[in-house]
Amino acid sequence: MTKMQADVRNAESDILGYLYGKISAGSFKFNKIEAIVNSPSNYVLKGQPYKAEVFIAASDSTVDPIIKLNGGSTLPIQKGKGIYTGSTGSAGVKSWGGVIEMIHPETKEVLTYPFKSEFTVGEAQLIVSPTAMNVFYIGVDNPVDVSVPGVDPSKIKASINKGSIRRKGNGYIVRVKSVGKVRVSASADFGSGSKNMGFKEFRVKKVPDPIAKVGGKRRGTVSKNWLRAQTRVKADLENFDFALTYNVTGFVVSATIRGYEEEARSSGSRFTPQQKQLIGKVPAKRKILIEDIKAKGPDGSVRNLGAISFKLK
Repeated sequence: MTKMQADVRNAESDILGYLYGKISAGSFKFNKIEAIVNSPSNYVLKGQPYKAEVFIAASDSTVDPIIKLNGGSTLPIQKGKGIYTGSTGSAGVKSWGGVIEMIHPETKEVLTYPFKSEFTVGEAQLIVSPTAMNVFYIGVDNPVDVSVPGVDPSKIKASINKGSIRRKGNGYIVRVKSVGKVRVSASADFGSGSKNMGFKEFRVKKVPDPIAKVGGKRRGTVSKNWLRAQTRVKADLENFDFALTYNVTGFVVSATIRGYEEEARSSGSRFTPQQKQLIGKVPAKRKILIEDIKAKGPDGSVRNLGAISFKLK
């Protein structure tokens, strides 16, 4: 039994060796193994999951396959890999495919492996959105968002033809100096080079004049004590999206007393003792005029705010 068992084992070993040799002879040889990440798309929308297949692939960099496209042309080969460059002249889904031809190392038979794939060509559009309003204002920081769908914000460079633009956080700040129109342009780095993405035009306006007020009022009938209790004239911007401050730099209080017009001037926003004394002399039912009101804005310009008036009770 021992000799028979040995003969059987030897025969088994010979058969396995033969079969293994035939398998090896009929198999393709590969000299390169690498990790591959394959994703249906490298462009995803916000909120959508990104999925990819990760696997090991083997190839032979010494033997070039023949890769034929469905249209009949062949791909150039680099280190055993076909290099495909698709046309992107128009937007939409582009399908392509073909066959890979490999010569069997033992039988010299031509083996074919069909393949197909697709990619999407999108229109890259520049989006420039002012975050405060639809115009830029002179002398203030105008926040603006600049983006290109599908492009990392860090790969976008924004510019402006009149004024300045700088990055701040996730957006940009625009400063302009003169009334008219400006263009915000952007370029995007797509890896192979920078591409001009176009521009968007904006109107440029002056910040509107503020409105002069005393105690939150511009006119009306008030008591003498109420008016004398007020400390200053303020300049308020109404219905304006930016938080800007205008400082009153001077005003005149005037009134007619016993048939004569008297006035007292302030060189700031506060009522002077002389002005309050004048208010105290005005009889009831008479008007007090606060005029020649001037205010300085954050851009350095001085605005003339006109006059406001109150009638004493």
